[in-house]
Amino acid sequence: MLLVGRVNRQRIAVFKRTSSYTITDYLLLEQLVAYVGGVVATPHILAQTSDLTDLPGEEGARIRMLLAALVGISEEVFDPCTALVKDDLFVRLGLTDVAVAAVAARGRLVLTADFPLQIALTARGVDAVNFAWLRVLAGEQ
Repeated sequence: MLLVGRVNRQRIAVFKRTSSYTITDYLLLEQLVAYVGGVVATPHILAQTSDLTDLPGEEGARIRMLLAALVGISEEVFDPCTALVKDDLFVRLGLTDVAVAAVAARGRLVLTADFPLQIALTARGVDAVNFAWLRVLAGEQ
């Protein structure tokens, strides 16, 4: 949603991957990113983001350029897949979520819209916030 909103806020409500969000949600996310001072990413998150931001035409090119710029200013944390697949969560949640769990285990706050991931992280005693909660707190839902 962050990248889609930066390319075209009006696209958020109609793009298949972000249609459950609003421009207000995007603005809330932008405020949160500014407040925490940026984002932490894994190669798995970045690859998935690249695959899921398949906007057409000029917007597609712009979103990939924005992703490249975001990579340049993000902290990228890498864990080898051979280690990640040994995590019990791998079978249930997959590689990207296990990579997120590994970052969270290092004391990083996770913001997610993925309820099963949030529950799994909370069960491990790490900080995870579901974006839906923030929407409620902001008075949107």
